[in-house]
Amino acid sequence: MATGYRDAPDTVFGNAAGLPLQPHLSRLVRNKTLEGQASARERGRHGGRPEALDADLVAMARDLYARRVPVDDIRRKLIIPTGKRAGQHPSRATVYRALATVLRPRGDTEETEAESTA
Repeated sequence: MATGYRDAPDTVFGNAAGLPLQPHLSRLVRNKTLEGQASARERGRHGGRPEALDADLVAMARDLYARRVPVDDIRRKLIIPTGKRAGQHPSRATVYRALATVLRPRGDTEETEAESTA
């Protein structure tokens, strides 16, 4: 009775799974990938996803945070200018990443205990 099942060597995934066992093919794929990345770099192309927030929006977020605006409110005031999510608000994680250099717990103050009692 035929079940329609095919052995793994006959499938694309079965063939790809054997690549680690064939080091020369793995090296070939790696070298071709690196060549393609180098070629793209020479043409001014860079891999990766574009940043959700540009420098102006990051500065705005930092300014709002310095004025003690809650992060959820900051998020609602920002709108992503370009890319796949253009026109939408960034996630809280994106805002926190943008604020990473200025973040400190809200309860912290600059003065120490000794200075406050003096």
